[in-house]
Amino acid sequence: MDRDDRLYSGSTTSYTSQRLHGQRDRDRILYTSALRRLAGVTQVAAAAEGHTYHNRLTHTLEVAQLARRIAERIRNSHPAETLDGLGGIDPDVVEAAALAHDLGHPPFGHVGESELDKAVKDAGVASGFEGNAQSFRIVSSLAMRTVEPSGLDLTRASLNAILKYPWQRAADGDESRKFGAYETETDAFEFARAGEPKGSKLKSLEAEVMDWADDVAYAVHDAYDFYRAGIIPLNVLAHSSAEWLKFTNSARAFSNPTGGVPSFDEAAAVEVRASLLEPFLPEDPFDSTVEHRGQLRAWSSVLITRFVRSDAFDVNLNYEPAQRRAQPDPNRKREVDLLKELTRYFVITNPATQGVQFGQRRIIRELFNLLVDDNSLEEPDDGTRTSPYPSGLAEAVEQTRQLDSIHDRARAKARVVADAISQMTEQQVTSLHRRLTGSQLGSMFDPIVR
Repeated sequence: MDRDDRLYSGSTTSYTSQRLHGQRDRDRILYTSALRRLAGVTQVAAAAEGHTYHNRLTHTLEVAQLARRIAERIRNSHPAETLDGLGGIDPDVVEAAALAHDLGHPPFGHVGESELDKAVKDAGVASGFEGNAQSFRIVSSLAMRTVEPSGLDLTRASLNAILKYPWQRAADGDESRKFGAYETETDAFEFARAGEPKGSKLKSLEAEVMDWADDVAYAVHDAYDFYRAGIIPLNVLAHSSAEWLKFTNSARAFSNPTGGVPSFDEAAAVEVRASLLEPFLPEDPFDSTVEHRGQLRAWSSVLITRFVRSDAFDVNLNYEPAQRRAQPDPNRKREVDLLKELTRYFVITNPATQGVQFGQRRIIRELFNLLVDDNSLEEPDDGTRTSPYPSGLAEAVEQTRQLDSIHDRARAKARVVADAISQMTEQQVTSLHRRLTGSQLGSMFDPIVR
């Protein structure tokens, strides 16, 4: 596989820095404002709920740590020439990809993502909005290193490792729901995939590692958070076979609504309970005592170790171009899938959560429409013109007016408005919505978005 250490700009990396290529890419992502923004973005619970819950930044940092450790284990346990034949694995590249994987995640999590997707498609942009594609857009086009917004100029290896979904949006099917790059980043996407077999839609080894680390962090730490908060009754599930059976029956139905082969059967679910829950969790609800905090911390540590050790992630040493380079052990994946299902069953479908999400959707939809429909920048500026746009967004909207076709201008405007909203924190997007709808005007000295 051709990793090629050229930057996306096409230049070689022949500078005097002591950093290796993957280290430089990792550092560039670490210092972006896009990464810092994630502290104000939902993981599952809203970022404003407090430190009891993970926000998108703490989740990202934990994914990066897990991904690096898995990559190190793989590199230390297999011959270098074998790994080179699989495309190579660099822990710095894997960590860089993990730090970047959620940069495009908009305010309010998947609710914001789906609402922006609908709004952008309704504005005539066929590729809509997708968080993974937005992450790729940020690192390859939007992030600033100089006065030109040309992205972070990452190497091919890092760009390819970011691609959890290494294809562009299809008209229908699974590839229409999750994809890795918009048509605006086609050149960067093709550069990233140039070392792969033509037409391949398989992830690189480094992307496989990052993706598994993401699943593990989500499964373990969200169950941890919501057990502490009294929302996921892990203690009941661990010691009541009836309650566990009720939960797993729902999980099987959700994972397999068409009635095909389920991802886990009842016997497997019983084994998961016996090995992952019952030996570690108390019968009483979590009450923040030293004993309970220690038990919960030990439980999460056991799970993390179980999912990152060398036998949890299988590297395909007999790799052929039509095969995945690596994948989780089927038993470990089944366990992670069940833990992830806890959050959907007890949290995401909770009526209180649904009510909050209704309001979040309205904020995203109304703010998008307000900004897209406003034509104040097309009026002559006689000194009295007013505009709702923050200065950075106003500049981007002005640039779309250089396009010849009115339809091209409308589509370009929809994209830059989606860019702007997706790069706000939840506090910023809520404050800007209140100001523009007149429900809470705020202060004239507070620009909200800088």
